[in-house]
Amino acid sequence: MGGARTPEKEIIRYRPPLEVRDVVFLRKLDSVVSDLEARGLKFRLSTSLRVGYVADILFKKEKIIVLDTRNADPFTERKLAAAGYRVFVIPEGKLSDEEVKGFCDEVEREVRR
Repeated sequence: MGGARTPEKEIIRYRPPLEVRDVVFLRKLDSVVSDLEARGLKFRLSTSLRVGYVADILFKKEKIIVLDTRNADPFTERKLAAAGYRVFVIPEGKLSDEEVKGFCDEVEREVRR
């Protein structure tokens, strides 16, 4: 009865390979997050909202949301705006450092308003 226990099997989870556009997005989001953190702004990442969406970056007090281009369609933007959020969408394609800085400048202007 008190025999040796068999080792539990290791759980292996399948992770689909990242597509090239996913890698580009991750770099863009990381760049935006790093830039906003360097400016001393406080925000939350991947936050579920009451209106049924997930904000990639959320400034809760100011009700400002930053979405990636994959999650941002016109319907989503209108629905979030109707719920009282100001929505910013990270531009498509590869962004230079200057473009990331310009996008973050725009977000920071709204946050500090």
